[in-house]
Amino acid sequence: IMTLDKPENLPETLDLYTIAEICAILSVSQKVVRGWIKAGLLPAIRLGPGQRLLRVRRVALEAFINHAFAAGEEA
Repeated sequence: IMTLDKPENLPETLDLYTIAEICAILSVSQKVVRGWIKAGLLPAIRLGPGQRLLRVRRVALEAFINHAFAAGEEA
């Protein structure tokens, strides 16, 4: 099971990743990450003026990674 390091004293609700950070962590393109979000595979929240900023909670990213890894092991 993969866990991502969490900065000290940061509440779970504020522990968010940008699309660019997810791309760097998973070594994939923004198009791929946005596709996962659009397909509902990777839950994201919208923030900011006009709610244009997409962010993914750390726990959601960990669950996504663990699910993908488990599915890969079964294949």
